[in-house]
Amino acid sequence: MHPVLIAALALVGLLLLAYAVLCLSVFRFAFLRKKKQGRAKIEATLAHVGQYRELVANGIASVDAMPSEEIIIRSQDGLSLFGRLYGEEGAAATIVLFHGYRSFGENDFNGIFPYYIGKRGYRILLVDQRAHGKSEGRYITFGIHERRDCAAWAHYLAKRFGPDHKIVLDGMSMGAATVMMALGEPLPPNVVGIIADCGYSSPMDILRHVGANMKLPLPLIMPTVIWLCRVLARFDPRETSAREAVATSPLPKLFVHGKADDFVPYAMGKALFDAAQEPKYMVSVDEAGHGMSFLYDQEAVLAALGAFLDKIVER
Repeated sequence: MHPVLIAALALVGLLLLAYAVLCLSVFRFAFLRKKKQGRAKIEATLAHVGQYRELVANGIASVDAMPSEEIIIRSQDGLSLFGRLYGEEGAAATIVLFHGYRSFGENDFNGIFPYYIGKRGYRILLVDQRAHGKSEGRYITFGIHERRDCAAWAHYLAKRFGPDHKIVLDGMSMGAATVMMALGEPLPPNVVGIIADCGYSSPMDILRHVGANMKLPLPLIMPTVIWLCRVLARFDPRETSAREAVATSPLPKLFVHGKADDFVPYAMGKALFDAAQEPKYMVSVDEAGHGMSFLYDQEAVLAALGAFLDKIVER
């Protein structure tokens, strides 16, 4: 074989190998469960909140000290899903909290616990999303499988507490996308509304946004990354979107988003609000980054939240 042809074939082989390694690395980085995430990466998590570090750390400790009941249910695809139930018997409603990507519930929602349980007298179900915490799962699917997990939790609560017990689905970031996309699933009549804090409009939208920020060659690698999702993780990130779900659901929706969010852009949250079917409400917080709206302006967020709960739970 001619030396030039051998060299050309070797170069093509190296390029194909480099392409395969890049695509697999992106897939693993984005979707594979990691040992160091959530509580295992708490120092990095606390660093994210800057001046609110001590407040959040104390809030996490406060939630950890609260009595709770551990619950395990089975997902549609056979995974054990873990949650903790807080609050007193006889509450008028349960708020189901879904944390964000590679995070954990005590971090994302510690500040709101006193309001839901102390002021409102509700119960809280704090969920470990699949591939996080004590829930099983090898892959994070950006809300695709998680939306069915959300529906499963709602059906569990409806069966346990009866048809008159009201349920509100509340999510942060990927958790917000989860509860929004769950609106496209069969939910029990107990579900009276959702709260979506800094959620993205679709798995594909957030993957493209983050990939562009990382300067990845998206048109080149995305078809193969999607193929890896379908073959290895058994999901397609194009299957559905939060935008589709909120546009077709008549359930009340409260959107919360910081205008300085550079991870899930504020424009994405505003587009979701604009697309959503009524009744819908939105609170925007100036200067708040990703997941920081409550920390930056508790008064505005609690006012909007209180008005929303008055409409859907206390009516």
